[in-house]
Amino acid sequence: MIASRWSRIFGLCVVALGTALFWTGVGVSSLHLRLPVAHLVEVSRVAAETTQPLGGAVAGHSLSHRGPTTPTTVGAGCVVAGYTRHVADAIETVRTERCRTLCEHGAFKRFAGRVADLETHRSQLSTGLSTNTGMLARSPTCDSQLETVRRAYRETVMAVPHYDDDYGDDFEESLRVEFGEEVACGFEATDTLTPQFKRLFVRGALLAADMRRSYVRTLERELDALDSAREAFEAAATALADHDGEYHRHPFGPLVARYEFLDAHARTCERVLYDRQRQRTNGWSGYDLDELHEYLYLDAATNYPILADGTSLLAALDEERRAVHRALVRRF
Repeated sequence: MIASRWSRIFGLCVVALGTALFWTGVGVSSLHLRLPVAHLVEVSRVAAETTQPLGGAVAGHSLSHRGPTTPTTVGAGCVVAGYTRHVADAIETVRTERCRTLCEHGAFKRFAGRVADLETHRSQLSTGLSTNTGMLARSPTCDSQLETVRRAYRETVMAVPHYDDDYGDDFEESLRVEFGEEVACGFEATDTLTPQFKRLFVRGALLAADMRRSYVRTLERELDALDSAREAFEAAATALADHDGEYHRHPFGPLVARYEFLDAHARTCERVLYDRQRQRTNGWSGYDLDELHEYLYLDAATNYPILADGTSLLAALDEERRAVHRALVRRF
């Protein structure tokens, strides 16, 4: 039987894939160089008043917090995209998953409504076919009720645009996955919709819809986390791109400001990574985030897009601050 996409969400094995070691590496890299620049603040203020600000005649750029000038806009955009590519891809993946899950939620609600509107027939035990649930009964005068249920299921749940791509199950397989073995066996053994059978269908469909609504809320939290990370990472990547790299040519005051500017972005990136690790530890609404991410990002370059982009940015910010530090040391 072809496994359901939905069933795999709850059946995924917890695979660490070296996550603990990976995060340990993040912790090590986040212990980046923190220079004692506080005592230089007063000196930098004096220097800033007596020297030309970075920019203008010096390569057309400032080391202050501003966007790149027009000639470097395309290049800066590529730099930013390079440092946020995993998060950007993850956002598109989660948006697609959310859209598909909402479609399924609506489909199950519609199916439940159509079954609820059907008439039912009492179990006829004289036929000799029944179960302890009383839901199985054969009636030679009523042979189309469950065909109506089958048609309703195909026109709602199995009619979502992505059904074949994500599931590929036939009717019987889907029934077993979504409603359980008892309902699937009952459907094969009878052609009559009893009140008990009807309740099982309606209750199962509403439960499937509720589960998808809960999953959508989890996906929305994931989207919020990804959006926040992308905003922070784009700002940090823009800060990296907003310089000419010729630090030895720049005066003391703006160099101190540049270092503190880069350091602030590094702290923000660290906070994003810390929050992500806390989310992974605590989980969301009963979901193990490692399992969720393994499922969502199965076909992506990494199961941990925020960690991948964040650690890459931190390494680049550390390297950049070291370059500024070397330029500052030469001023003494």
